[in-house]
Amino acid sequence: MVDTAVADDIPADCTITSDNYEAGVIIGKYFLQKHNTAKLVVMTHESARLARERVGGFLDTVSANENIQVVKKIECEGQVEIAMPRLQEAIDEGLDFDTVFCLNDLAGMWKTWKRKSAERL
Repeated sequence: MVDTAVADDIPADCTITSDNYEAGVIIGKYFLQKHNTAKLVVMTHESARLARERVGGFLDTVSANENIQVVKKIECEGQVEIAMPRLQEAIDEGLDFDTVFCLNDLAGMWKTWKRKSAERL
């Protein structure tokens, strides 16, 4: 999948896009199949439309379950080197959460959070 913007003033033969909102909906439906309750941290990238759409689709879908609670949104700009310290800050502050929604391959962050969470206990 290619998912990038093309500047208006640059000629392009084609643009390949995806429906990021629907991708978020699909992720949300899958999440709801696996989880009846959750305290979510949502990693965001507000300056990227594709990220806002994907997070929006996910949150619109999971909000149908009142047992799914977003406890914090963390701006990570889609970068693991930004996401990890900010997630660590949330852990250090004692934020009570059990699930992290990531926009992309930040899923490896889960392993780090799990280890840090165990250390906190």
